[in-house]
Amino acid sequence: MRTKESVIALIREAFRDVPLGNGYGLRQAESHDNGCYDEYTKELQKLDAREKAEGWQSLKVEDLDKYYVALSFFDPEGMRFHLPAYMIFDLEDAFVCADILFSLTYVVTDDPDQRRYAQGHFSLLNRQQRHAVREYLLLIRDEMDEDWFERPKIEAALKLYWAEDTE
Repeated sequence: MRTKESVIALIREAFRDVPLGNGYGLRQAESHDNGCYDEYTKELQKLDAREKAEGWQSLKVEDLDKYYVALSFFDPEGMRFHLPAYMIFDLEDAFVCADILFSLTYVVTDDPDQRRYAQGHFSLLNRQQRHAVREYLLLIRDEMDEDWFERPKIEAALKLYWAEDTE
């Protein structure tokens, strides 16, 4: 049976040793929302260096919630690094602003350019990581009311992008 605890354990295992590498940290990704791609971004990289050195397990819910716009601007390495923390904190109902569900379901938007952009965020996920995302989405879906407005988006994403055979 799929439970919050089993899905969190699955996420932790699938993303256990994922490094940030040269990917965008929270502050750097958020700065791209403001069109910052210069020396200011290099300063933000320094601020993100602690998370890079300590791993995604050191990410704080307050930072993820504060920099929630970063979800739309992560490069593939940055998304792979931050994704497990976002999913786990979401399952723990720890967020005020952050909405990882939007990013995970926007991968099937009708706009082909936006769909390619959204799907690109997840291009580095391996089979085990994709499976963890799928299990997260299935748990969210199973726990929501039948008429919740997000349900059709989750169903479509599960069928069209997060299916076990779509890699």
